Amino acid sequence: LFADDVRGNVVNKYMGETKTVYFDTSTGSDANDGTLWTSAKKNIKQYIETLPKNLNGKTITLYFRGNITGGFELNGFHNGTLQVSGDTSTTRYKVYGYANVNHCTDGKFLFQGFDVVYDATSTPNFTMCAAYHSDYVQFYSVKAYGNGGGKYGFWAEHSDVILGECHVYNVTDRGLYAVDLSKVYVENCRGAGVVAVLASSGSMVTGVGTRWSGSLVRWNNGNIGAVNSGNTGWTLDVWTVDTAEGT
Repeated sequence: LFADDVRGNVVNKYMGETKTVYFDTSTGSDANDGTLWTSAKKNIKQYIETLPKNLNGKTITLYFRGNITGGFELNGFHNGTLQVSGDTSTTRYKVYGYANVNHCTDGKFLFQGFDVVYDATSTPNFTMCAAYHSDYVQFYSVKAYGNGGGKYGFWAEHSDVILGECHVYNVTDRGLYAVDLSKVYVENCRGAGVVAVLASSGSMVTGVGTRWSGSLVRWNNGNIGAVNSGNTGWTLDVWTVDTAEGT
């Protein structure tokens, strides 16, 4: 058992089956079972907080409609897959503040299909999207809008991260900052940053396809464009620039 597997005298382990739960911040009700859009729950953040930390090898997928304030965080989950996705069938919904994965291990943790918008009251450390001390974190089709106040679009700290089809706009500094032995794979991302990628403290950033505009910078044995851990000291642009909405 992990430390978070026990709360009081209760084992904090998910005992259900793989499932999908739907949320609608406007028309949903937490009295609903959430098995369909027509019976959607309302409060996705509250639901995440009540999930057992040990996912017991299962996959839990959460879909939401409506904008979210105060940010999202997946904190301390392990041993399974947890996916949070916006419903993009008619529009892209916004999360004001941040979308973070914190100390999630031994599984897969995914944010997908929504925009993260800088909010002066709730964006921590001026960073819109971050992974801290986590493995197999994926941001897919997530757009980070700094609105001139957000400093970093994406941050990876001692984490393994995949960024796929992600965008960064109007940040004041770095589109991606990778630190403390992080490994980040960037594929078909777009937008604009002052510094596109900064890799520091032994971190490695590579990928294929496109990236947002801006310079590539490495500090303290960081590697950009390396293909394996034996390639040290690289700064190689393996992408082509696509500014997309930033043009």
